[in-house]
Amino acid sequence: MDLNNELKEIALRNGISYFGVAELSAVQDVLREQGGDDVTGYPYAISLGIALIHPYDARKCERYFDSMKEKGELEVCGLCLYVCPFGRKHK
Repeated sequence: MDLNNELKEIALRNGISYFGVAELSAVQDVLREQGGDDVTGYPYAISLGIALIHPYDARKCERYFDSMKEKGELEVCGLCLYVCPFGRKHK
């Protein structure tokens, strides 16, 4: 089994919903500009994602918070905390 598939299996076994690997040689200039020379030493990047249990629309939340701010209300609703799998207790 190659390293890519092995890492993907480990990630999926541990609750990761989405896994990807990017080869970075084509973007070395951008990496150097954003993160300095230390970052350019890495030839690959791994991206991990977790699917949310409930649909979550960040733009809708932003509009809701803007309306709360205009009314002088506290900008808190807790939906992002509710849908985040890291906030749930493991059984």
